[in-house]
Amino acid sequence: MDAYADLQSGRLGPLAELSLAQGPVVTVCGVGRTAAIATELLRANGVEALTLDGGMRAWSLAWNTAQTTISDCQVVQVRRTGKGCLSYTVESQSEAIVIDASVDPEVYVRLLSGRGWRLVAVADTHIHADHLSRSSPPAHLEGAGLVLPTQDSAQYPFRPVADGDRSVFGSTALVAMRTPGHAAESTTYLLDNTAAFTGDTLFSQQRRQARPRGRYPPGAGVARASPSYVGQASPPTARGESGVSRPRLGGNTVR
Repeated sequence: MDAYADLQSGRLGPLAELSLAQGPVVTVCGVGRTAAIATELLRANGVEALTLDGGMRAWSLAWNTAQTTISDCQVVQVRRTGKGCLSYTVESQSEAIVIDASVDPEVYVRLLSGRGWRLVAVADTHIHADHLSRSSPPAHLEGAGLVLPTQDSAQYPFRPVADGDRSVFGSTALVAMRTPGHAAESTTYLLDNTAAFTGDTLFSQQRRQARPRGRYPPGAGVARASPSYVGQASPPTARGESGVSRPRLGGNTVR
């Protein structure tokens, strides 16, 4: 249904004909303005309505984190909630590597400084065709190296990694393993034969049917799609941080 013109004129229009279940109703639009009008009109009609402040634009920038320990390394998962993009900061002995940066560079700078970690590299698992990588800015801000799989698409300085190459940090290293499929240069990063950061190569629905093409060490867990956690890698804990631009519902932060 199209209620835009009615809402702009202060009327619910076809929204008044909706049969809404008991409980709160969330109104959403592009940037939040029209949704706010709908919320006020619905409230005037006795509906418990809330607005997603900032609309879908703000939701696309929202992020939160979770943290876990894998093989004596601290791993912080940064979740760009509205887009489904996941990135990781992996730490060993206060040195860290960011994998597949996808949110504002200052987010990673704050996460690092708040924990007293030093960034030594930012790595991408592949060249992203569907969105822009955010890996170059945090590498530049922190004076760290930019690591990309060997390919000829990137037209800016980076350190290429091939199958078997190691990116050392702290007392360990991420080992590159080529896993072509999602992209020709797709590369999985292995952490101490305990976890694999696969970056859009393996999705949760596939975890029982298939693994990315490549040679996995016996007993290795797989960190899936962009990546998350599968297998022996423990799931992230519930504690974490969230972005200041995280959308809010009627003045209440989304939880």
